[in-house]
Amino acid sequence: MSEMLQIDESDFIEIDEAQVRSVAEAFNQLIKTVKAKLVYPSSSKLPGQFVDKLFNDFTALLGDIEKLKLKIEADSVLFSDQVIYKAASKTDNFAHPFFRDGIIELEFDRDLPFEEFEKFVDTLALITRSAHVEDDLATLLWEIGFEKISYRLMDDSLDLETFEYGTSMIKTPLESSGVDYSEVFLDESNLGLTDEDFDLESEKNKARKLPAGYRNVPDNVADYITGLSQYDESEKSAIAELIKSDENFECKQYIIDILFEILGAEGDNASYNETLELISKVRDDFIKVVDIQSAITILNMTKELQEALKNLGDDKEKKIGKFIKSFGASERIRVMVDMLNNSKDINYSGVTEYLTMLSWEAITPLIWALGELNHYPARRAVCQALETIAADHVDVLGKGTENPRWYVVRNVIMILGKIGSTKALNYFQRTITHSDIRVRKETVVSAAKINNEQSADFLIMALKDESESLQTLALKELVKRKSVKAFIHVEHMIEDKKFKNRPADQIKEILEAYARLGGRDAFEKLKRMATRTILIPSEKEDRIKFYAVMAIGCIQSASAYQILDKISRSRNKNMADGARRAMNRMKKEKEIVK
Repeated sequence: MSEMLQIDESDFIEIDEAQVRSVAEAFNQLIKTVKAKLVYPSSSKLPGQFVDKLFNDFTALLGDIEKLKLKIEADSVLFSDQVIYKAASKTDNFAHPFFRDGIIELEFDRDLPFEEFEKFVDTLALITRSAHVEDDLATLLWEIGFEKISYRLMDDSLDLETFEYGTSMIKTPLESSGVDYSEVFLDESNLGLTDEDFDLESEKNKARKLPAGYRNVPDNVADYITGLSQYDESEKSAIAELIKSDENFECKQYIIDILFEILGAEGDNASYNETLELISKVRDDFIKVVDIQSAITILNMTKELQEALKNLGDDKEKKIGKFIKSFGASERIRVMVDMLNNSKDINYSGVTEYLTMLSWEAITPLIWALGELNHYPARRAVCQALETIAADHVDVLGKGTENPRWYVVRNVIMILGKIGSTKALNYFQRTITHSDIRVRKETVVSAAKINNEQSADFLIMALKDESESLQTLALKELVKRKSVKAFIHVEHMIEDKKFKNRPADQIKEILEAYARLGGRDAFEKLKRMATRTILIPSEKEDRIKFYAVMAIGCIQSASAYQILDKISRSRNKNMADGARRAMNRMKKEKEIVK
């Protein structure tokens, strides 16, 4: 060989087998813990003991591994490319809930808190009771908002290449069968046939006399049979070429080519329409047997034909255009949905490619499909296609927000947010007050992607939502945008009598948002909250004072620094410590600005 293969030592990764075993044991303990949650009643102590042991196992692992990454496949879980879990059967498959909802990787960070870990286990137990949960696992994990546990969805790494239209790109290479056809030509004289093998006069064969046509067969029948199986070199070569040509024969492409040749030869309208119906039926049959690439080929060739007829000024161009629109008709999309719900080993990127090639008239049928599809990867494929074909038809897509199924509405809102058109805001006015919290959350997320003043109004509306987690989500985006008009609304949240009853993390978030949005305008109120004297303060009041001190550290002013410096010398150790931390934050943020 003219070039030698260069292998770098870094290409070899040493696998710590003991570590892999430890991870496998910890993951098996996770399965046992989830099952314990399902089997034992909430009053039992056993599930709690399982969780404690599991947390200790994971803590020990994370002491040696900074990040524990687990790869999820359809029926298995891998760590460092080593299988640590393999489903025993289809009915007992712990990896299925993750893979079904599009999660292909889990990651646990060091210093994982027990509360967060316990919520993770509870969520897995909840999703296992599929009859009681309407949402998918990815959404449930997203709603909790873990800090030390993260996941990756399968479409995050999807990289669709541009498909070049043209018949040269349609053919797909065939892999060799691996069969050694030279065995066909083995010398069969080694079989050892003798006259006794063909003794027709024996008692056994007396009843089977040869008909008159075989009376001229040579006496030495064995030599005759052997001679029939012997080939000279030219015959062997010819047979080998025939076998090879059959091996490379593309039957499906051949059929498609014939269909389009027949279409081109049709003269009258009736025959032309009949051939189009035949092509449509073949296309449906390809989809039914999960041959998406052949369906793409038919659609590609149809579009090429339309372009050719258009250049020739042929009247049939309009007929082909109408035929192309029919690819996205309701009955055609129904065929695709049935296949996606009932088939395995589906090339979802091919599904997206095919659907993306449809005309905008397919938008409404595809929205219907979102309500009928059973599997997360299929819904993602449809959403990706809608993002492309609905980009210039937002009004058609927006009608999907009227769908009675909450998950369809949420998908439509997500697509509108990715398209990023300001027209989407007209439909967000309806969904920001939707009865389902998941729809309202998606509205906030999508509105945040449209960066204008009008979209900020939806985020401000979310500050009054009954869901405190949704309020926090909107608040973070408003702070990120530095939305000045949101300041007064945050102030109303602080002045609410129920403010002190909020969870500690929300109080901290709201007060810091108030400081960042108001700056010096927020200083006086935060100062009063931080320095307020109460004879016998409650735990809740002390907590508000502490977080008010921390929030002052978000304000870059001399007055803010002075009050923090004063509090840092307080007898109250907790308050003094908070003030010092706030001063350090102020210094760091000032250095970043410089």
